[in-house]
Amino acid sequence: MDRQMQFEIIVRQLENGEILGESLIKEIEVKKPKNIMDVGFRHSEQISIIDEIQDKYIPLQCKLLLSESSCPRCGSKPMKNGSHNVSFHGSLSDHRIKAQGYSCNCGWQSRPTIHGIFGTNVHPDLIKTQATLGAKMPYKDAQLAITEFNCSNRTVNNHVKIAEATNKVGEILHKAKINEEIKVTKESKELYIHVDGGHIRDKDIKKRSFEAMVSTVFQPEAYHKISDDKTIVKNKHISASSLSDNGNTINNLTIKASLKEGMSKNTIITAFCDGAANCWSVIDSLAPYCKKINKILDWFHIRQAYDKAMSSLPDFKEELKSSKYKVWHGKLKEGIEKLKELNEILVSKNYQEKKLSKIEFIISYLSNNTNKLVNYMERKTLGLPYTSNIAEANVESQINARFKRKQKMQWNRENAHNVLQVRSAVYSNEWKKYQPLIDTKLAA
Repeated sequence: MDRQMQFEIIVRQLENGEILGESLIKEIEVKKPKNIMDVGFRHSEQISIIDEIQDKYIPLQCKLLLSESSCPRCGSKPMKNGSHNVSFHGSLSDHRIKAQGYSCNCGWQSRPTIHGIFGTNVHPDLIKTQATLGAKMPYKDAQLAITEFNCSNRTVNNHVKIAEATNKVGEILHKAKINEEIKVTKESKELYIHVDGGHIRDKDIKKRSFEAMVSTVFQPEAYHKISDDKTIVKNKHISASSLSDNGNTINNLTIKASLKEGMSKNTIITAFCDGAANCWSVIDSLAPYCKKINKILDWFHIRQAYDKAMSSLPDFKEELKSSKYKVWHGKLKEGIEKLKELNEILVSKNYQEKKLSKIEFIISYLSNNTNKLVNYMERKTLGLPYTSNIAEANVESQINARFKRKQKMQWNRENAHNVLQVRSAVYSNEWKKYQPLIDTKLAA
């Protein structure tokens, strides 16, 4: 049976049901689909329908929003004084509306706009889309992505506007996280925390880069071993900061994240990092809020140091493997002793200082962190974390994936920090939690 569908907008007066206007939006013949592409409306058609509906709906709203019933200066009834165009940018479409201008015999004049009333003419839904994409990818790539999704090249979605939106939302999230009051509803007996840093290219040509810090807090039950070499953390709270404030922000955010994971005075924290002083400083900031902190020098960086030495000294690979094996099994003194013996051999054979430094670095690295070394093999056997691979993964996801690789963009600390706030909210699965606040702040 042949059928036809019509999309029509009818405007009625609520009091008496009088039809004030009718407009045909779309008229289509219902046909049997030839392929999957014919089922339903195409993406561009859906946007077109929404666009046309908005074109009819928004002017009606603006008549109510932008009308002036009395002069704010003298209270008299104002006179109409020409019309002007008002622009509005929705999540999927842009709109220009005719608005009424007003004047009064007292000299008052008004040309009301959506921007003038709300401080913006961009819908918060669009700003959030711009911010999430701007935080995930280069701003110009985000522009292309939104353009493709919108099926149109909208000036409101250029890379400059996307950067502005990302910074705006990042600022909102920063303030929200810093000022957030956390009430621990369920205490955790134990928590794991990984802290690491990554470098971002500095916009200041006099400086090469600056460091951003990332911390990851999670409960033991969130830690899942997939294979011998792969683990995942299903639920976690990630904090990040690139601000130069002596670690105040990253410390504050890490404390908040730990409280969200159930930190209390009865909680034992097991912490992993690469031995850098600023990383341990973040971990130390938790001390007043928990029972105890067990610090572990992560195996990833130990192994990395040995691998570099083996690459530089292939003839002594077995000796280095032997030392690493000792350290892996918690026999630190024996491991360091083997390194010292190897160093003496290299010195006696007049090896280059550059190659000697690889051995000397490991000796110093291990010796300076003796109280943070454990039996790594034992922890692995027990299914316990023994390395900061989680931290490495989060540095990759939070910093490197957005700020490095082929991306040549340079940053200042504040803008990078704002991007990190959006990324950390997304990766901590807190985006939905903060959405109402973001909406409120953007609409204020």
